[in-house]
Amino acid sequence: MKKFVFYLFLLYVYTIPIESIIMMRLGTINRISGVVLSIFFLLYLIRHGRINKIPSSLFMMILFFLFSSLSYFWSINDSATIQRNIIYLQLIISVWLIYEIISDEKKYILTLQFYVFGAVTAALFIVYQFLFFDQNIIRYTAFSFNINDLALLLCLALPIAWFLGYERKTKYYFLNYLFIIVMIFSALLSGSRSVFLSVSIFLLFLVASIISRKFNFSVIRNNILVILLSASILLFIINNIPVETMTRMTGILNFDNEFSQLLGVRNILWRASVLAFYESPILGVGAGAGRYAIATYFGEVFTPHNVFFVHLVDLGLIGIILFLSYNISCIKNILKMDKSEKKYWVVLIIILIIALSSMNWYHNKAYWLFLGILIARKNILKKNNSATMQC
Repeated sequence: MKKFVFYLFLLYVYTIPIESIIMMRLGTINRISGVVLSIFFLLYLIRHGRINKIPSSLFMMILFFLFSSLSYFWSINDSATIQRNIIYLQLIISVWLIYEIISDEKKYILTLQFYVFGAVTAALFIVYQFLFFDQNIIRYTAFSFNINDLALLLCLALPIAWFLGYERKTKYYFLNYLFIIVMIFSALLSGSRSVFLSVSIFLLFLVASIISRKFNFSVIRNNILVILLSASILLFIINNIPVETMTRMTGILNFDNEFSQLLGVRNILWRASVLAFYESPILGVGAGAGRYAIATYFGEVFTPHNVFFVHLVDLGLIGIILFLSYNISCIKNILKMDKSEKKYWVVLIIILIIALSSMNWYHNKAYWLFLGILIARKNILKKNNSATMQC
């Protein structure tokens, strides 16, 4: 039954990047797979009755949830606070499941690989729309999926695919090289400036990781696929990304009119968030209720497109400290990894910070998935070190 639960978990991970693409009567395919996974995991626990000790990172998440729940008593919008706390509870439970299920190296690698599989599936949907639908649009996505959300989910998969292909040389290593080309092309089709920045950071890292190795004939011979991959990415993008799409993305470099207008709107929105924060700087206005406080200054109900401002207005200084605490606690686990693995996670976290700073990702399942994986990774490394010492 343990193996069956893990297969269900891989299905859950696979469906995260395609959540809003495949819809069913009972909800998204990811929601359904998550419910089924939870039921069978609960049955497994009842049968075996053994759980791991709660790690400090997860304990901090629980403290954050408890404080968020308490905010109901001073919230300016009770129903919004209840809804937000239900979301937080579900996400923290998902982190606990991830921590319990990913118990060894093989499961860790398979989890990362299945996220990449899901991201590539989503990328292929974008390519399909680009090839067979309206060619005159500037920004492409997959059906009803938010353009920026989906593209950033693909960006998160880039350092993972590079790690699995270039560093670990898994049995899918060659496919992972091809996946990188498909995901970069699909992500850039979104026309998102955050994606352009994320892809640029990844490509710089890709080049740096190649040239950091000593150059000689054997290195070039062994990395010929990687060199061809880099050249293919550049040529493919130059020849196939629509000019209008590239112009929109590269507006970030020269502050064109559209980008300047966007920054202007965001600047007003973030200033309104700061003013709303001043209303209740210590406790906030209640989880999920921040957008109603911001409306007083912005003119309409709007979420700030920045997770840090979301928590600052919702839960005040106490909430943002708790939020930063559990994130730092998770990210700190990267320090325990060896150098060959650590650098890929650093790139992933940078892309994640870009997403958190430009999107309302407080409820994004990929964000919480990677926090859970980092917690589980610490436990796996601890087990590996103990086994090595016993030998």
